Amino acid sequence: MRVGWSVGCFFFQAEDGIRDAQESRGLGDVYKRQVLGRINLFKSVDDGVVIPTACTDEERWARPTTWAVMKGRGKKAVRVFNDEETARKYIGAKGDQSEYRIEERPGQYIRCEGYCPVRAFCKYNPYREVSDD
Repeated sequence: MRVGWSVGCFFFQAEDGIRDAQESRGLGDVYKRQVLGRINLFKSVDDGVVIPTACTDEERWARPTTWAVMKGRGKKAVRVFNDEETARKYIGAKGDQSEYRIEERPGQYIRCEGYCPVRAFCKYNPYREVSDD
């Protein structure tokens, strides 16, 4: 008959005063304040108090339009450029230019597309579906 021993380890987090009674400054709280600020801004617009301005590109998580140099039937870009002229110059420096093509990748506002909580009624959202009410 064999008798086995089981050894377990328990780890306890020490209470060292890192978390105080004050409000957390984590990213979630910052995001909530920004969202609530935008919602209140739009509510004040309905009251006629303020005229809102569009979000900045940084607030919209903007991705600029780029031009991808593609080779043959490949799916991945050989190189991506911020302007079409530079992409054309790159192809011009290549030997056999006929096997390259340029694919335009339109810019996007990532947050407006699917992450902004006021996107449904924001008049500055380029992706908003407008009803004919």
